[in-house]
Amino acid sequence: ANTTHDHVTGANEDLIITDEVVLTGLKIGNEYTVKGVLMDKEKGKPVIAGNLPVKAEKVFTAAAETGIVDVRFEFDASQLYGRTLVVFEELYNEGQLIAKHDDINSREQTVQIEDIKTGPETGDTTPWFLIVISVTIAVVCGLTCLIRRGE
Repeated sequence: ANTTHDHVTGANEDLIITDEVVLTGLKIGNEYTVKGVLMDKEKGKPVIAGNLPVKAEKVFTAAAETGIVDVRFEFDASQLYGRTLVVFEELYNEGQLIAKHDDINSREQTVQIEDIKTGPETGDTTPWFLIVISVTIAVVCGLTCLIRRGE
């Protein structure tokens, strides 16, 4: 696996972005939902892949006052040449929005899609770590971008 901190990836068919959300101030035993959406920075709208917005969510029950939740975005980025993507997150408790990160200019939550494909040139489906990002917000987030070749 390769790791870089330049926030850049190629336009790959199987792109996985794992948003690692570090949460504080949780109430033990409460159920929470982290929802994420990938935004197209230039358009200011959700990224569309396969005719649908690229979204992901994770439901969890707090076992402690702090915790880490991984929210995985898996999508076909092969048509997103030259686009700049920004991850937005929202945290809900009992259906109520309690925290969010929705800064379209957040460099820490940005991934640039280049006009190339990257990753193993073989049929290897092993995840390939490409981007590691961290940012401190009300809900502390880290962004890891994984690329894997199609099977």
